[in-house]
Amino acid sequence: MSYIDNFEIQPKNDIVASLLSLELNKKISLDDKIQINSDTRENISSNEQYVLDCVKDGKITNFDENIFITKVKEDAIKNGLLKESKIEWRNLKKVLLLCISSIILLIFICIILFNDLINNPTNIADWKLATLAFAILLIVNLPISLAVYFYTYIVKTKNNNYIRTKKGEELNEKLEGLQNYLKDFSIMHERDEKSLTLWQDYLIYSVIFEQNTNIIKNIWDKYVII
Repeated sequence: MSYIDNFEIQPKNDIVASLLSLELNKKISLDDKIQINSDTRENISSNEQYVLDCVKDGKITNFDENIFITKVKEDAIKNGLLKESKIEWRNLKKVLLLCISSIILLIFICIILFNDLINNPTNIADWKLATLAFAILLIVNLPISLAVYFYTYIVKTKNNNYIRTKKGEELNEKLEGLQNYLKDFSIMHERDEKSLTLWQDYLIYSVIFEQNTNIIKNIWDKYVII
């Protein structure tokens, strides 16, 4: 969820959020050290498993951000939130066909109005002149707009290896709403990790959105050595 929000990983926030999530689901206990429960391997994501694999002597060590990001992407794809970004030529052809059709129609309108202007220069209505000018303006601007669209789409697709699926977009919209909600919920900013049982996922989201820096600092300083 953190990754599909902005396609970035913030190690501190995300490790702390993972630890809180694992504790909430009783996979670990956060006491003086990280204590892993015996049934931890069941029903956890691969990125959470990687976090646990980095636990040595009750602390997280030798954490590789690139491996973590890879695990996050794998989980997001597995859950149907991300898909590989590729140029969909079929959709581009539809856009191109629509633009060409529009240009042909505008040219046809221009020919009719221009004929009218030549044959009846003194009697042509103002609205016809305005329509002719507007049609000419669109004919000039449509190819430019089309070129910009193609360039932006292709560059964006090539630069991003993954994009959100429809399910991912819907979830991201909900996350944005939750983020705004938590911003206004000032009491959440003051909670500590001991409040996890009461606030549960809300507290974890406040960490993901970096709205509770106290928890991030406390857990990072106590359990993480990188």
